[in-house]
Amino acid sequence: MRRKYANFDEFEPNRKITTEEDGEFLTCLKQALLLSLKEMGLLNDTQYQLCVDLLDRKQGQECGR
Repeated sequence: MRRKYANFDEFEPNRKITTEEDGEFLTCLKQALLLSLKEMGLLNDTQYQLCVDLLDRKQGQECGR
């Protein structure tokens, strides 16, 4: 499995992170945390997929989909 990495293109210190302005970043962060938990063996494949599906559904509701 090829690992995915993220880089920061830009950094603004002392900036508040909000769902409205940073929704995509927060979603990526949640996905990365879930994948890390899976890779550490704290989530099995089924648990991981259920969490990812729940995250996708929640994002759809927040975006009005």
